[in-house]
Amino acid sequence: MGLPPVAPEQPSPLSEKQRVVLRARAEARAHQAQIEACRLEKHVLVVALMADNERRADLVAAAEVHVARWERNSMCWSGYISAWRNMLAMPVDQMAQIILAPSGDGPALRQNSPFLSVELMS
Repeated sequence: MGLPPVAPEQPSPLSEKQRVVLRARAEARAHQAQIEACRLEKHVLVVALMADNERRADLVAAAEVHVARWERNSMCWSGYISAWRNMLAMPVDQMAQIILAPSGDGPALRQNSPFLSVELMS
């Protein structure tokens, strides 16, 4: 003697407006993921270029100019300014662990990076 099977509840149908909103959100998340993938790609290149000490010095100097401008013109949250100043002084492998991290501070620092406006191929 068992209980009769219970039909699973059917989700209520979504209105056209709800479908449009959900579709727009999905498209926005996909677009944001593409942007983040490009940022990560650029920072992978930065780390690779920094293997050359002379190139590292040039990249760090250019990044420091941007960080100083952020501070001088109040263009960025002071937490990012401090974080980037600290990271620019780190060994490359230590910096790479932070800026290439898929979670934690990695994505936020890549979004607010002095390397985004630095010319890498000169």
